[in-house]
Order: sequence, then C-alpha cells, then structure tokens
Amino acid sequence: MIGNQAKLHPLVALVTVLGALKLMGLWGIFVGPMVAAFFYALLNITRDRVANQRQLAA
Repeated sequence: MIGNQAKLHPLVALVTVLGALKLMGLWGIFVGPMVAAFFYALLNITRDRVANQRQLAA
C-alpha cells in the first residue's frame, strides 16, 4: 500500500520503513516512507527542470 500510493518501489518502501522503525520507533512506519517519497518527488522535479533547461539551451 505504501509503495503504490507514493509510487515508490516496494523494496525502497520496505527499507525506509525498517530503517525509520529502527531509528524512530513506531512513528518510523509513517515517517520513513513519507520522507522517501518527498526526496523521490524532489529528485523528479530537479531532473525535469534540468532536462527542460538543456532543451531550451540547445
């Protein structure tokens, strides 16, 4: 469910849940995937902007 809603690969979702669970306790189940989804979205936005700037420069 976490991987589908956040469009994260299931393995990434599992690793973030387990890592955040160890780091933060029970709250890690919720916080870990949210942080991973945030950085994934940020990476996609940055990649799109860089690609857009390269197309404009060419």
